[in-house]
Amino acid sequence: MQVERLGSTPPCTRCGQAVLIATTLPAGRDNVTVELCATCDAGNPTAAPLIALLGETHRPVEQMSSLINTWLRAELTEQGLVRVPQQRSGRDGHQ
Repeated sequence: MQVERLGSTPPCTRCGQAVLIATTLPAGRDNVTVELCATCDAGNPTAAPLIALLGETHRPVEQMSSLINTWLRAELTEQGLVRVPQQRSGRDGHQ
């Protein structure tokens, strides 16, 4: 994933406000854009802690990284782009 800091953030595709984070990730033959909006995502349980942390002056890097990973994984799972591994049973891995 390439990280690029922009001078300004793009508008949210849902409400038009500036997003806090926007990233485009490869998804098969297409790309998917994921955006974090303080207005639209305030009630999202995986986004709310990240939104709160982004509003703080002191942002611990490890905590920020963990919250971004949690939020991205939830967003990509919701869009069907991350498969949750099924638990296997038995010694040979077959169910």
